[in-house]
Parts: sequence; structure tokens; C-alpha cells
Amino acid sequence: MLRVILTEDNSSAPNSHQHEADNLHKPKAGKKTSDSEHDFAYLDRDALLLLDKQEPKWRRIRIGLLISFAVIWLALLLGVIIIVVLSKKCPLRPNLPFWQSNVFYFVDPFAFKDSNNDWVGDFSGLSNAVSYLKDDLGVGSIILTSIANGYYTGAEAQLGHVTDYKKVDPALGTIADFRQMIKTFHKNGIETVISLDFNAIGKLHEWAVNRANLMVYNANYRQSRYRSEPFVNLGSQKFYSVDEARVDLNLESERVLALVKDVVKFWLEEEIDGILLQNCALYIESLDTSGKPVLVCQLIYLIHSSVLIVDSGDTGFGLSDEEDKGAMFLGTEKSPGAHLVFHRQFVTNRGWKSQSIDQNSKIANVHKYNKSAVNMKQRWALPTATDTDIRNGNLLSTAAVFLLPSSPILYYGSELGFRITNTNDPPSNIYPMNKVPNLGQSNDDITLTCHLPMPWDSYGKMFSPGSPESDKRFIDYLKKYEITETVAVGLPMYI
Repeated sequence: MLRVILTEDNSSAPNSHQHEADNLHKPKAGKKTSDSEHDFAYLDRDALLLLDKQEPKWRRIRIGLLISFAVIWLALLLGVIIIVVLSKKCPLRPNLPFWQSNVFYFVDPFAFKDSNNDWVGDFSGLSNAVSYLKDDLGVGSIILTSIANGYYTGAEAQLGHVTDYKKVDPALGTIADFRQMIKTFHKNGIETVISLDFNAIGKLHEWAVNRANLMVYNANYRQSRYRSEPFVNLGSQKFYSVDEARVDLNLESERVLALVKDVVKFWLEEEIDGILLQNCALYIESLDTSGKPVLVCQLIYLIHSSVLIVDSGDTGFGLSDEEDKGAMFLGTEKSPGAHLVFHRQFVTNRGWKSQSIDQNSKIANVHKYNKSAVNMKQRWALPTATDTDIRNGNLLSTAAVFLLPSSPILYYGSELGFRITNTNDPPSNIYPMNKVPNLGQSNDDITLTCHLPMPWDSYGKMFSPGSPESDKRFIDYLKKYEITETVAVGLPMYI
């Protein structure tokens, strides 16, 4: 409270104001204090009003300060409003299609998760793993390697002998199981892309009955990529082929292109979200004027809201200092190509050659990618590995896939950071059951390890939940291929 120091006043002024002043300075009863020199008294309400009346300058000061504060506050508020209104707006977040905003998970469904205890993965097993895909990995889209009939069951010793593109391989389940898997994924916000490879079909495919659907052998081809004769005999004719069990399609034929488009339409009607067109660089028998395969050009107009992804295949693209030849599938604004194109800058093996792993080469890889199709980065898809490029277990390469501008594609098992030593010796009692992707591949080219079972845990109970405790085949499998990293080790809740 305000306290006034009272001093002795010897002056006299015989008027009312003086009288009031005298009363003002007169100590109140009960409130008197004293020290060695002065007496003090607190001012009550009446005294304060009287003081304010007699000395108005303090009132003016208070009012002035309040007005000044209000003016300054309003000026600041007005300034903030002006800055907000007139400053440059932040760009709106673009509404990107799912293939430019999601992380893809690339998986071999035969090798991922089993549901019926036959030690071969299936659609129901994939459906049961949706929590791992969505919650633990955070993927928004999944790409399946080939699911076509015959891919696994079409031959005794080899994978990939497709006999019917419109049917699923029975080892994976039924078409009803496939539809249920799609429904489960969509319910959890995961889009599904399936892989189709129209480069070659099994000799038992119904399309092979009509020889006009097949690519007639040209004697200029001296040897296939698998060190064998590049043809197969059907009747009295020779047709181009990479092995004895498969034969190349004639993609220059309008009839064959119509058959292919019919297959794509069939699967789009099954409510899938896109197609991965595999081994596109091997479709070069038929190029349009812009240098892109005719098939890619026709399918891009067939697939609208869905995604068309192109994988040039196991060709060695990107090894030289020149632009990655996969860029031919990107197209231009006037002549659009695929929505996404695989770029193998950070996989371990590209074609038949190995990528150097010294530090300078890793840095050079990043610089080379940054210079690649600068204005088309939104159409590049960077995989950590593929079904023909083994996992490398290299942290920098994996990080580059997610940090550089692109659509990242995580190949199953890459999240564990393991790498399996190249081998051409498949497991005998677990997928792929003594089968290999290509019989003629050397140890440098072999892609078997791209198709080995997902190491969920150390005992196989998570890969094939119905297996008995006494079954040790998964333990033997991990030991044979020296696999120590498992999902259960990284995520203890899966133990």
C-alpha cells in the first residue's frame, strides 16, 4: 500500500483546503507507527482520492501508459496480420498417387509365409503377415513376384515355367484365397501389384500351340545368357529360348499383344492396383519410334488409375558411365512411358557384374544417380534387391534407397540386413524344394538366394506355424546358408 511520510509543517493557511490537508496528514487512530525521526500512516480510500484530485499529473501518467500499451499492442497485432496476409504462402502438399508416396515391399509369395504346413509360402500366409507389413515396416504397397500357374509347379527342377497367366499357381492357394488377400490388404490401406513376365512362356503353355505366337530363331544369336544354345526345337522349327523348357513370345505380333492386354485386363478386374512388367529390356524385338517397346506404350494407355512399373531385368544396365538404359521406359511428357521404372544403382549385382564396395565407389554411385534423368526422378524406383539381384546387407546402399528422390522398394528380408553367400544348391525340404530359377546359371549369376524363405525365427514356427516341434528342417536351412538375422531377433514381440 501507498505510504506517506509525515513531516512537521509550521505554515498555516486558514482555508478549507488547508484544513483537509491537515486532516490528511493527521495520523489515524490505530494505524500510527513511529521511528526515531518520523511518524507514518497508511492512506485510506478517501485520502487516495483526495491525493489524486490535488495532484492529477500521476493520473495522467497512468492513463498515458495504458493508452501507449494499447496502441503498441494493436500495432503489433496489425503487423502480424499484415505479415501473414502478404507473405508468400507455403505450397500446398501435393496429392501424389500411391506409387510416389508409399514404400513398396517386394516379396516372393512362395518364400514369405506358409499357412498349411507344406513349407511353401501362400496367399493366406501373406494375409496373416499384414500386421508386420503395415505396423512394423510401415509399407503402403506390396509387389508380388510371379504368381502365375506353373511358376513353381510347372517343372521338376526349375522355377518360372508359366503355363497360364490367368490362373494362380496352386501352391499359393486358390483364386478365392488371392481375392481374400487383396481384400485384407485393401482393408489395411495396402495396395497390391503383381508381376507379369511376357518375355518367355513354358513349352506347355496353351499359347505355344500356335507357333505364330513364338519368336522364330535368328541364326545371328550365337549363345544364350546361360551359356547354352539360344533356341529350342518345336517340331521342325527353331524358336528363340534361353533354356530347353521355355520359349520366347513374338511380341511383334498383334495377336500376341492382344493376348497380353487381355491378361492385364483380367487381373485389373481382380481389383489389383498395378502391374510390374518384368524383363522389359528383353522385349526389344519390337520398339516404337521413340525406342520404347510397343507393349509398354500400349499398356500405359490401358492402365489408368493403377500403376505400371517396368523392370528392365537382369541386363547389366547402369554399369557404364552412360545414362542408365532403363531411362528408355520413362518416356517424355508428350510420349509417356511407365509410371515407375526400376533403377539398379544400389543393388549388389547388375547383370553379370559385381558392384565395387569401396567407399569411393559408393559415393560415386550417389553422384551418378543424382545425374540420372534429373527431371524424371519421381518416376525412378530404387530397389534394395530384386528377384534377380541378391541382397547386399550394405547399410549405405539401403539408406540411399530411402534418402534419394525416388520410390523406395524394399525387397523382403532386406530389412534384416543379412546377406547370403551365393550358391546354386537349393534346400531340399523347404521352398524352393530342389528347384532353381535357371539351370544354366553360374555361381556369379545365380539368383537362388533371392528366393529363399523369409527368416522369421530360428525354428520355423513363424514361417510355417503348423509344423510340429520335432521338425528341424528350418533350423537346418538357417545353418546351411549361415543366416543369423531373423525377424524375432529384431522384433522381440515376434518370439
